[in-house]
Amino acid sequence: MLSKTEYELLQSNLPFFTELTSAQKAALAAGTSTVHYADGALLNQNDRSCIGLILLIQGEFRVFMTSPAGKDITLFRLSEGTVCVLSAACVLDAVTFHISIRSEADSRALIVAPAVLKKLCTDNIYAKAFCYEKATERFSEVMWTMQQILFMKADQRLALFLQAESMRTGSTVLTLTHEKIAEEMNSAREVVTRMLRYLTNDGIVKVNRGTITIQNPEALRQLAEQQ
Repeated sequence: MLSKTEYELLQSNLPFFTELTSAQKAALAAGTSTVHYADGALLNQNDRSCIGLILLIQGEFRVFMTSPAGKDITLFRLSEGTVCVLSAACVLDAVTFHISIRSEADSRALIVAPAVLKKLCTDNIYAKAFCYEKATERFSEVMWTMQQILFMKADQRLALFLQAESMRTGSTVLTLTHEKIAEEMNSAREVVTRMLRYLTNDGIVKVNRGTITIQNPEALRQLAEQQ
């Protein structure tokens, strides 16, 4: 059973909640569970398993796809307070690809069961519209990732990533390993190391063990925005 705080989280993060009938609200609450995931836990496998709607309330999730050769491609990340419906592909007929999700920290999430979500989307146009809107937003993120992989050079992708991390953390000193950057960029560690060496030689960044300091934010911006 959901706590009062968790119930209020559903209300505040699902805009269609106010358009539900009393019975639908009760069904949504009854079909929602609180799940804890340890750092590194795999929520599902890329095997058509269907989790349901995810509302992440603590921690971070990495959403990725795995190629037949076993190579992971990071699609996007879920941070606290975000909702994901691509994890409920069995509910949305228009979503035909499947994803894997891994917890990147000790995390806690509210999970709306697929059967409950499916009935809401069938019976309530507001719930259906919300789910397809969220799916479209996430798909846009996936397309941006594919665009970077297919059309951008490694140095530009690295600059974009470092710039985004600096904005996300509010700092020019980033706690990152080469392996972590490679995972986020969908690249090889050796490529990341080589690109960082170039940026270091140009005075744009300074690399220490476990940290990267952005020394010339303007030059990094220019590299990220190059045509």
